[in-house]
Amino acid sequence: MKKEAFLTLFFLSAFFIPLFSQTSWETAVKEATDSSLPLVHLEVDVAQLSKENYTPGRITIFDPERRTEGRLSSSFCCKVRYRGATSLRYEKKSFAVKLLDENGENLDANVLGIRNENDWILDAMAIDRIRMRNRVCFDLWNEMNRTPYPTDYDNRNGTAGEFVEVFLNGEYHGLFCLSDKIDRKLLGLKKARVNDDGTIYIRGVLYKGNTWSYATQLWGYDAGAPTTGDTWEGWELQHPDDYPCREAWQPLMNLIDFCATENETFWQDLHPHFYQDNLIDFGLFLMGLNIIDNILKNAFLSCPDTQVDGRFLITPWDLDCSLGGLYDGSHYVKYATWDNLLHCRLYWFLYEHEGVFRTAMGERWKELSAGILSQDNVERHLDHYADRFRASGAWQREKDRWEQNPVPLDLDSELDYVKEWYATNRAGLDSLFEVETGIHQLLSPGFNDGSTYLIDGRRVTGHPSQRGIYIRKGRKFVR
Repeated sequence: MKKEAFLTLFFLSAFFIPLFSQTSWETAVKEATDSSLPLVHLEVDVAQLSKENYTPGRITIFDPERRTEGRLSSSFCCKVRYRGATSLRYEKKSFAVKLLDENGENLDANVLGIRNENDWILDAMAIDRIRMRNRVCFDLWNEMNRTPYPTDYDNRNGTAGEFVEVFLNGEYHGLFCLSDKIDRKLLGLKKARVNDDGTIYIRGVLYKGNTWSYATQLWGYDAGAPTTGDTWEGWELQHPDDYPCREAWQPLMNLIDFCATENETFWQDLHPHFYQDNLIDFGLFLMGLNIIDNILKNAFLSCPDTQVDGRFLITPWDLDCSLGGLYDGSHYVKYATWDNLLHCRLYWFLYEHEGVFRTAMGERWKELSAGILSQDNVERHLDHYADRFRASGAWQREKDRWEQNPVPLDLDSELDYVKEWYATNRAGLDSLFEVETGIHQLLSPGFNDGSTYLIDGRRVTGHPSQRGIYIRKGRKFVR
């Protein structure tokens, strides 16, 4: 091909879907356009990779928007390991990546404009048929809830991330989401100190719920369980992780003691222990998107400084099991009620004994369902990422690489399912919280024409395929 013809083709590609398809890293970089997703190249000995230990490697980030250190392409030494639990059974695995300087020390870098950090996640999203549930849910949570105290990161109480296309040792490896982590720096937690006598002075704490247990649902704990390790009763000590001792676990034990105690003034006494707005938002977040694996497994509890203010903040984690999807990629067509939330002792006691809590939940839901968790806003987030996937060509490449491994990938039909599922779930919560929907007359000509409609008035094509609440000939029915 003549040079002039090649240049013409290259510049024209900026107006069309990028040309490369499961090709080499070098070719992908050459053929990238303004509509491309950022490209990430991991160079690592795959045979040495495991979840337990890091393996030395190198990561290169190519971003047409130049958001990493202001450069088009940035390369860093790093170390890499697999991350995840049940997801490790799948061929497409997630990676944990730590950036290093030339001496092997941790190196902070502002990757894709997210924040200055050395510790990053490349999320494979292998069981998500639309590869965006976790990101969409976190985006909505970040709109809903912020830290009630100042931090260096705009009071963010969840991860931030960008979709990227990953190449592994030069070969195309698929669509991933690169994100930061929930950690001490993000949440503004104070470091521990060692006193002159060698004792530990614990200030900020961060605990992650790892497994379903009596303690992670705040009902109680085994008083004889050892407190000298980095795990305890289903919880993992994330900070201060370098001082696993009883003093580090004691704030969590005190919190569980409070939650497990019968108390006639529980709501009034809650203030020294939890941020009430955060508590309400977290409950409605789980119910609104029917996130069923996060109470309080797959959630964080943190306190910025236990010596100054003992209140704890809840931060969600691992939100793939949401929006009508299950942990194995299958559809979950049940809709939210109080039941899942009430597995947690804290929410159970508030629901059973505090009418003011139920009232506060209802008032906040009215606000959220008309704004951040409205049908339009949720669909806007879904459509934004879907448009990016299509325009960049990333979706077709992901489909070519990972179709049916382990789940089918069908962006359009799965988006339709999620939107219909969410409309039904949201309508159910409107009914649960007695929110006025604005539908006063079901026997209007539109609803009486023999067609089937969702509860929010949208027409359903054909016979309803999902369980939910529907209207036909002016009558409500449940399938």
